[in-house]
Amino acid sequence: MRNLKNYTRGILSAMVAFFIANPSFAATTDTNQSGGLSNTSVFYILIVLAIILIIGILFLSNSIKDLMKSDFYKTKIYEEEKKKRENKNVVTTLLLLVGIPLASFSQGAATTAAQNSDIPLSWVWYMVIINLILLGVVFYVRNLFFQILETVKKKKIILKEGKAVEVKEPNKIAQILTDAVPLDREHEILMDHEYDGIMELDNNMPPWWLWSFYASIVFAVIYVFNYHIIKTSDLQIAEYDKTVTLGEEQVAAYLKTLKLNVDESNVVMLTEASDLSKGKGIFDKKCVACHGKQAEGVIGPNLTDNNWIHGGSITDVFKIVKYGQADKGMQSWKDELNPVEMQQVASYIKSIKGTAIGIGKEPQGELYQEEATTVADSTAAEAPEVAMAE
Repeated sequence: MRNLKNYTRGILSAMVAFFIANPSFAATTDTNQSGGLSNTSVFYILIVLAIILIIGILFLSNSIKDLMKSDFYKTKIYEEEKKKRENKNVVTTLLLLVGIPLASFSQGAATTAAQNSDIPLSWVWYMVIINLILLGVVFYVRNLFFQILETVKKKKIILKEGKAVEVKEPNKIAQILTDAVPLDREHEILMDHEYDGIMELDNNMPPWWLWSFYASIVFAVIYVFNYHIIKTSDLQIAEYDKTVTLGEEQVAAYLKTLKLNVDESNVVMLTEASDLSKGKGIFDKKCVACHGKQAEGVIGPNLTDNNWIHGGSITDVFKIVKYGQADKGMQSWKDELNPVEMQQVASYIKSIKGTAIGIGKEPQGELYQEEATTVADSTAAEAPEVAMAE
């Protein structure tokens, strides 16, 4: 493994020197418009990583081959020398096979740099996939190497109750987490009682469990002080209320940007033909069942006369459309129509006064005398004020 590190450092140094000196790489190291490395630079870096991974695979493969062939001790020196020679040959061959095409590719890139400023992004992704595959092979071969190494290592045998028992070296991480006593030292923690041939060991509590328990105690103390004593943070209900309030504020701000911030406090009469046409479309879909096609009144009242049950101003009509009147059978439309749509349909209703004379229901409610009313052009940046009077 030490040879692998040395060869890797040498190849990295050679590759860095090669790329810096290579004109094609220097031409592509300029950052792109987004401020990052170019595709060509990333592609070259991924090639270097792929070469290092391939070398690692070859070293591990050679190590496995040596372990499989060796008698472990008898031909140890011979096999070590043979492996060094094979490794040198492998590295030399690899540099010839990879370095020559890479150099020719670099020269080709230098000639086409003026025509194509960067390598296609798909090439970079291909190299990423290749590197991931090679990384997986490295881990697989490494695990295989250590598994074979375990089979040739000397086994530690102890006698327990007259029987030879193999003692495996505990995993360092497992040892830290569990604090388990090795098999050859179990007699030190053996307790002085047994039951039906079963004896008990006085093992320590696993450190991971103890530290988790201590951490939960610390967390509980901090939680109580934070939420119930000094009250620097909100409890769940208060946090929920604040979140809901913030959400409502964000919705209101969003609607304001969409010019949907119309309510009964600022609604005005719309007179643009496009607004009245949209209001008629909404009326035909939502209102004709109760008020008739000409708003002459069916189940609901006649909307074309001068009598109104809940007031006849644009504000009153907007409010009845928005909130409805459950006891009169009028539903609320605020959940189905946005504020501008409710303003449009209310303006349309106000605009059809007197269109159903002689065919509508009898007047209901009180006579409404139209007063000076503000009208608005929805297409204008600022709504002009126009006095309307009968």
